Amino acid sequence: MLARIVTRSAPPRAARSAESIAEGIGVGDVDPSLEISRGELFGPAVALTPVSGIEEAIGFANDSDYGLGAGLFTSDLESALRFATEVDCGSIQINSSPLWRSDPMPYGGLKGSGIGKEGPSAAIDEMTELKTVVFHRG
Repeated sequence: MLARIVTRSAPPRAARSAESIAEGIGVGDVDPSLEISRGELFGPAVALTPVSGIEEAIGFANDSDYGLGAGLFTSDLESALRFATEVDCGSIQINSSPLWRSDPMPYGGLKGSGIGKEGPSAAIDEMTELKTVVFHRG
C-alpha cells in the first residue's frame, strides 16, 4: 500500500457553496517516495508517515528538496530535541502538524522552499537598514 485516506473534513457550513473551499484530507501510511511526501503539500491536507525511530524520521524529513515545515508526534523529549536540531526546515512543530502558526513567528522555508521570512518581525527587518556608528573620544 502506498498510502490511505484516514480522515476527511467538510468545509464550514457557511462556505460549502464557495468554489474556492476544498475538503480537508488526512493521508496516512504515506510511502516516502510519493510526491505527497517529497514535494511541498499546500492546501487542506496532511500526509502522515509512521517511522520506526528518530533516525528514520530525520532521514525522511531531510530527504526532500524542500524545507518549509515538518511535524513530529512523540512523547520522547530527547527525540523531539534531536529532530528539531537536525531537520532542515524553517518551522518544526512537535506534536502538531507544520500548519500551526502564531502571527509573531517568522515564517519561511529552507532549501527550495523560498528565501527569506515573513511575519511582523521579519517585515520590520526587511524594511530596516542597519548602520553602525561609533564615536571615539580622545
